[in-house]
Amino acid sequence: MVGKRLAQNVFVFVLAVFACLVALEGTVRIMAPQRFEASYPAVYESHPRLGHVMRPNASGVYRTGEFEVVIRTNADGFRGPHYGPKRASTFRVVELGDSFTLGAEVAEEDTYGAVLDRMLNVRPGGRQYEVLNLGIRAYGTEQELQLLREAGLRYQPDLVILQVYASNDLYENHPRLFTYTIADGFVIPTPAQDPEPDTSATTMAQQTGIAHQTAEVAPTEMADHRLPIPFKAWLAEYSHLYLLLRTRYHLLWLRMQNRSEYKALESKNVKMASEWVSWMESAAWVYRRVYDDGQNARWAVVDSLMNDLAVLSARHQFKVVLMNAPLRERLGSDVFQAWGLDPRLYDPFKPDTMLEAIARRHGFTSVALYPEFALAAQGDERLYWTVDGHWTPAGHRLVARALYNTLIRYDLVPR
Repeated sequence: MVGKRLAQNVFVFVLAVFACLVALEGTVRIMAPQRFEASYPAVYESHPRLGHVMRPNASGVYRTGEFEVVIRTNADGFRGPHYGPKRASTFRVVELGDSFTLGAEVAEEDTYGAVLDRMLNVRPGGRQYEVLNLGIRAYGTEQELQLLREAGLRYQPDLVILQVYASNDLYENHPRLFTYTIADGFVIPTPAQDPEPDTSATTMAQQTGIAHQTAEVAPTEMADHRLPIPFKAWLAEYSHLYLLLRTRYHLLWLRMQNRSEYKALESKNVKMASEWVSWMESAAWVYRRVYDDGQNARWAVVDSLMNDLAVLSARHQFKVVLMNAPLRERLGSDVFQAWGLDPRLYDPFKPDTMLEAIARRHGFTSVALYPEFALAAQGDERLYWTVDGHWTPAGHRLVARALYNTLIRYDLVPR
């Protein structure tokens, strides 16, 4: 009898605890929703010349607080259908680019390449079009050209679309500045110390009063492993209450350990300033109206790489379209001011202008995406994910339309 009563009391207690946890979870979701860490599928492997590639026939789920997308690679290690030998009646388009082209933040059918494929194939005339997505996360221009040599040319492209992200590529084209390593299938950025520091980046850091190398505590450095809670991996993906408790526990742990990071984590202003410096050092300088010698040299590297692409284009008889992915859909004066910069020194059209000049020198066609995004940003559709910073399905559709209109306008595809 006593044992039965004890069991009932334990059951009621467990049920009450569970109900309280559910109520607390609901309260946190409403009153203080947490930002979930990205759970990226481990689909990458090292490559002796390209640095990293995606594994063939790999799959996984990319999950953040904003989206959940299934990522699959084909037999060649790219996203999208697997294509064999090209038929005589087929016009093939090969896309090269980084994470914006890969489009891991949207479903496969929502990437701009897939949308462009559908737009081309509904044209009258019976011509078959195939748009191949060879985008790889964290690739620079040099890697993309090497990928074209090693894999892209075997598809016999009639047209190559090269997507540039000037905010990253001009660093990633310089291995002394930025490299990546592969660990357990993940791409890990490893910034390197520049032997000749970029004066503009240093100036930007000075404008905010924060050192050049401002670091944040990575999620893996948090004292999460010390929390005596089972199923932590599952909770970290689904529970707002758990993330709130973990953050508070970590702050308490830092305070007890007298860690120097505590003040930076506790101060919202310092954290925001840190993010601004990160943006400015890696991105905003490409929008300066006037470049210094070091910045011009980085664009000269891109120009040199485009000369290599022109040689390949002439040898293998394919046309080339260049486009730059804007940093954001709108870069008005208020945005530069928010970064602590003098907006008179910056031009949101500058990367497009630079890429257009390079394209003309090498006989390529360029697509200026920023004006398209700035115009579309006046509407209600969200073009970039707020936290992630990549294109939403609406953003991909906008890019596909801009590309399609350019291809038709300049007769880059058969009539």
